[in-house]
Amino acid sequence: MKIPPFLFFVSCFFVLQALPAFAETGKVDRQAFKDLKISSEILNMVQIQKIPFRGENKLQNGPQKECYSVYLNALLAAINPEMKTADGHLVADQLLIQIRNTIKGGSEPNAGCGLNGWTHTAVAQAFVLVKKTPEVWNRLSAEEKDRMDWIMKALAVAGHWGYDDANDYKTSLHCDDNSYKKWNPNHRLYIFVVLSAAAYFGPEELNTIYTSFNFEEYMKKFNEYGFTNIKAVWTCYDWKTIFEKGGAYISPKKNKEMGTGTGVRHPFTYGNIPLSKIADIYSLAAEYNYSEKVINGIEGKSWILNNGKSPFLGQDGMMKEFNSGDASGKRSSLSYCEENFCSYTVMLLTLKVLGLWNDSAPCRKMEKLMYVGNEDFLYKNSMGFHSYANGKGHDTPKFETEKWLAFPIILELWNSYLKLNIKAKL
Repeated sequence: MKIPPFLFFVSCFFVLQALPAFAETGKVDRQAFKDLKISSEILNMVQIQKIPFRGENKLQNGPQKECYSVYLNALLAAINPEMKTADGHLVADQLLIQIRNTIKGGSEPNAGCGLNGWTHTAVAQAFVLVKKTPEVWNRLSAEEKDRMDWIMKALAVAGHWGYDDANDYKTSLHCDDNSYKKWNPNHRLYIFVVLSAAAYFGPEELNTIYTSFNFEEYMKKFNEYGFTNIKAVWTCYDWKTIFEKGGAYISPKKNKEMGTGTGVRHPFTYGNIPLSKIADIYSLAAEYNYSEKVINGIEGKSWILNNGKSPFLGQDGMMKEFNSGDASGKRSSLSYCEENFCSYTVMLLTLKVLGLWNDSAPCRKMEKLMYVGNEDFLYKNSMGFHSYANGKGHDTPKFETEKWLAFPIILELWNSYLKLNIKAKL
């Protein structure tokens, strides 16, 4: 029985409509972001040559400004490949220098999971934007693309081990026993590496990467490309067995079990949400970060300086780390909120740029929470804030004065585009 042509095309239409939103993306929506403006001061700030990732088994959470500098250049090149720096050089040319330095052996991010999420998420998103920008991607050699692929695979495997529903380890891959997916929001940032990998490879291909994972294949590739940073972390413990088969992690430092899981050879889910629903996974993670009602501080522990009072007092959306805890008791920290301001803000921007965000009621709710939380945070920073963390209180310096931070970069992205985009819907 032949299907009438009309019915055939109608059926195809509804099949296409039923596909996940991810299938509709493939390039950056340049027209939607044509009005994003970046000052010459920020453009000059991000013209670094190399991210100073350290070798051996080191926690690479330090070079925040450098990592987000690569991200910003990738973002700008994706939106406008002809954009130039203040001195007349193409941003894309500067980006290629940065990317090539990052994929050299011994210069790569070490795929250590845990608090590496403070910076690895920016690099992972930069890689995605490079791949989505033909004018940049096509200038890389086949080997350079392969190097990027293998770094992204390693980052994604680390993220699966740390954040998949079936894995529950209270450590990073560094065996530092100081990271857990259910702790404060700054411990949850490596989930954005997984989301970036899903955008880079596609959700289905990424799940295939997981189900077909072979530790020795990865080690062979790390040796071939000289990826000594990743190799040092992945061989500091018997991660091969845990990656491939799961099992308990016995802390070498404490000689006791600190978590167990099933490994990485199965499709990834987070909060029972599959990779095909990237925006939903992001929203689940971000809602926890922006889950508090706005307060000025915790009585006797933290407060806004100069008699400040938040303009958003009592509203939903304050960052969790203004009213959370740590091993020493209460925590109310402007500094930890800065890490989250950078990471959660940029991940949302990337989702929008790639067409992976939508205008649903849950997404609008998330945007409103972010608007309140980010603006409350920025007010507290502008007035000055007495923080309390790890059992001690101190006045936190304003982040504009901290040379190593990416804060000015993210602040400009927030003020010049994302804040305006969200506020127009409120």
